[in-house]
Amino acid sequence: ASYRGSARFSLYGRYDYDLNYDWISRGQVFGRVSITDRIALTGEYIYRSPRLPFHSFFSLFPRNSVTEVEGGVEYNLTALWRAFGRLAYVKYISDNNRRYTAGLAGEYGSVSYSGNVGYAGKLNSVSAQFYCPLLNRAVVPTLGLSYAEYRLSWSNDIAHTRAAVLSSTVRPWPTFSFDLEFQWLNNRI
Repeated sequence: ASYRGSARFSLYGRYDYDLNYDWISRGQVFGRVSITDRIALTGEYIYRSPRLPFHSFFSLFPRNSVTEVEGGVEYNLTALWRAFGRLAYVKYISDNNRRYTAGLAGEYGSVSYSGNVGYAGKLNSVSAQFYCPLLNRAVVPTLGLSYAEYRLSWSNDIAHTRAAVLSSTVRPWPTFSFDLEFQWLNNRI
């Protein structure tokens, strides 16, 4: 469900219920409030359970849900670019994780830095995605690049990973589209 009370306030909610397992697989509430024409505050709550195929081998193992609470601020630099920052707390069954994100987003792409620290290990990453609509949005090529350094536990060495994606959405008719994507990943694991 989505609600836009005015240009300054919006609310989004989502509820997924798994009939096969008889449980809530996802619950989400997201809100955005514009304080001024340039500054907005965001807040989000997410509850997630693992999505498993019915009668799969993995359904034999314990399933633990995750709860996330995130707050953020957005600042419109220009009509096309905005800066953002977010902080999140992720709660597992017996531990937690903290996530932080900062970046720039615009009409033709985004650049961001993200970090995690806690139960899920340690992660720092930088990513960028750019796209260029062509031929009245009939063809939209996209380039994505990322670099991350991570540590799965405090006793592990820091590992590095690099990834790239080159893709394009092609819309020959307004009601039909297809995507073509090439991915590259360099990771020791």
